[in-house]
Amino acid sequence: MTITICDNFIGGQYVAPSTGVYMDVEAPATGKCCGKVGLSDASDVAAAVANAKAAFPGWSGMTIKGRAAIMFKLHQLISEHADELAQIATLENGKTYTVSTKFCQFSYRITD
Repeated sequence: MTITICDNFIGGQYVAPSTGVYMDVEAPATGKCCGKVGLSDASDVAAAVANAKAAFPGWSGMTIKGRAAIMFKLHQLISEHADELAQIATLENGKTYTVSTKFCQFSYRITD
């Protein structure tokens, strides 16, 4: 099994947590590590907030048509990767595959 390492997504790029510390994500069904997530500190949060504030004028100044295009792209990506997303949710949350699939369908509908 490949272990996925999740860094912070700040300013449009993945950034390792400034702590350099990662926590194991255990699959509830097996108790085995299925991923690692960075443990961020206040400086990571501050950087994320600063970047979000800097991005807000561009987003809020965008036309509805422009924002809709982004949401339609999200809709398309959820549709294209629904099986993969359901598998990940099943692995790391312990949900049944059927429940995970329904969650993906719900996500797909709310972005339509």
